[in-house]
Amino acid sequence: MTKYIEKLEEIKKNYRYKKDELFKRLKVTTFAQLVIQVASLSDQTLEVTAEEIQRLEDNDSATSEADA
Repeated sequence: MTKYIEKLEEIKKNYRYKKDELFKRLKVTTFAQLVIQVASLSDQTLEVTAEEIQRLEDNDSATSEADA
């Protein structure tokens, strides 16, 4: 009975964590902030990639005009 009570007290103390979980739990607001940050970084990456593609296309068209 004492082991059971000790186990219950430990569960109450660490109610956010379970023994087999790999990661800590997040609050919903923390998760939302993380998603927003990742989305903004991916948008920035896409913008840079689009600019690089445009530059490459411009260089290719300039090279083909020079060859002609």
